[in-house]
Amino acid sequence: MKRFFVIASVLIIALALVGCSGGNKANNNSNRYEGEVREVDVVIVGAGGAGLSAAWEVGKAGKNVLIIEKNAMIGGNTAFAGSAANAADPAFAKQLYESGLMAKMTDDERANVIRFRDWGLADTNPIVRKWGEAVRDSYALHPAGDTYLYDSPELHALHTYFGGGTYSAARTDSNGGGLGKPEFLDYYAQNALPTLQWLGELGGFTWNTKWVTTRLPAAVGATWRRSHSTAVTTPSSGAGFYIPIANEINNMQNAKIELEWRADTLITDPNGGRVVAVSGLKPNGDRFTVKAKAIMLATGGFGRNANMLQAQNVASGYFWPVNFVTGGPNGSPYPTTNIAGITGDGLVMAMNIGAGTYGLEFIQMVSTYGSVREGGATDRMIMVNTEGRRYVREDGRRDILARAALLNNPHPTLNVSAAYHTPGLGGAFGIQDGHTVEELAGARTFDSAWVAAAPAPNTRFVADTLPELLTQLTNAFGATFATNVQASINQHNNIYDGRISCPFGRQVMSNRLDKGPWVVAWGSPWHHHVMGGLNTNFDMQVLQRETGNPIAGLYAAGEVIGGIHGENRLGGNAVTDVLVFGRRAGQRMLALEF
Repeated sequence: MKRFFVIASVLIIALALVGCSGGNKANNNSNRYEGEVREVDVVIVGAGGAGLSAAWEVGKAGKNVLIIEKNAMIGGNTAFAGSAANAADPAFAKQLYESGLMAKMTDDERANVIRFRDWGLADTNPIVRKWGEAVRDSYALHPAGDTYLYDSPELHALHTYFGGGTYSAARTDSNGGGLGKPEFLDYYAQNALPTLQWLGELGGFTWNTKWVTTRLPAAVGATWRRSHSTAVTTPSSGAGFYIPIANEINNMQNAKIELEWRADTLITDPNGGRVVAVSGLKPNGDRFTVKAKAIMLATGGFGRNANMLQAQNVASGYFWPVNFVTGGPNGSPYPTTNIAGITGDGLVMAMNIGAGTYGLEFIQMVSTYGSVREGGATDRMIMVNTEGRRYVREDGRRDILARAALLNNPHPTLNVSAAYHTPGLGGAFGIQDGHTVEELAGARTFDSAWVAAAPAPNTRFVADTLPELLTQLTNAFGATFATNVQASINQHNNIYDGRISCPFGRQVMSNRLDKGPWVVAWGSPWHHHVMGGLNTNFDMQVLQRETGNPIAGLYAAGEVIGGIHGENRLGGNAVTDVLVFGRRAGQRMLALEF
């Protein structure tokens, strides 16, 4: 392991407390039960993907479970996920390829497999070496020549491990694993597809009604084509990731969800330090206390806590060249994709009773929010800067993509300050063609109304033909910009056809850019995710900061914990993470507490 991640800085804790909403009580180690008192077998704080998954496990086992949620709706950030969940699924890839719905495995993708295989074989950790050996053995059996994309749980684990590892100061590709916990990643990768299959069979759904069965793209920053898309996007983009579980829980007599209950205090037994209850505020201001044999935190990250984000940005040595407190429009907090309420409450509650943390300074930004995110995945598009030139490998990890976009020039004709955009900071134009637009027909509409609804002028363009698009870009930004865009499209097509190598090292591509309609949109990076959080053992028990021992009775899963993704999360990995480890937390509570 390259670095030590338990952060207990007094400054960081103080700043976190300042930024949290809801007014944490000063005495979080109280043993007094206040207000209405309930007693259940398990209480789960947070009704997002991790909390609901854990509750399903507990409820199906016949135990009484109460889920308390500070917001007025369930789902958390999972409800608004970008409709992608990663899982190695080679049988599905083969099916799509043989049906003409998925591009062949490219020479660059073959080189990627070899590179990550060799990194795994050379690693000092025995679990990582096991992944390398498994890829070596299974890839040796994969067909040569034009064929379907290779994938395996072990390759997924290698991509996640090294994709979340320490890269060079210049953020270029190099062997730098060691920041994610291999034991967790092994379990994650092996259980990814079974978990998606489990989800596809819940709540009245089947695999074919739950999942899109015509594509397997690479989500932004996924680095591989293994992102499964949900076919259920109502009432929100991520509905398919939590509605099936919620439907099941709603039919359980022994499970209950309380909305707008804001937890603020973990109560410990003064004689042994065991967490025995959680308390907080009801919507009317009255206090509640819930006693339980096991208490689980599934409260998400702290994307809506600007003070905490900035404190961790400082701790990282200002990896992100933004101010999260005042960096947004008119001095407002820097924009985030997180929903209201994701303010780090569970993290702070646990830290206040001595919990340790892991990698808190690892904050993620997503490079295409408000831009190409409206249209598809990075294997189907290119990104160009304010000169109209490609500047980055579009299939790269998110920290590389977002930082490269921020270092570009701001928008060429205006100081964008409306929704989806960040004033004075760099960004990028995403360019997609009919391969993407036609695939999304019925889900999104790209037309004059979409252009007119842009939050600022010259940030969206739609054209039926490439000449028409270039004319629009010439009128907006000048002939040189349009000429460079044409050259960037030509370069992409030559790379895809195998005539030239990508100067930025891109390896994942699904199509040429050669047919209308064409879509171009501007966007700049937003804050998106935190990779760090509470430190837990493999039983999902929260660990003490000073001793590293488990805090009895306290469990956690989801974005509130650290150690899964290292310093960078691959796109599409979060949804699978919260479902896999939410279920595991439920299973381990049952095994250890009953």
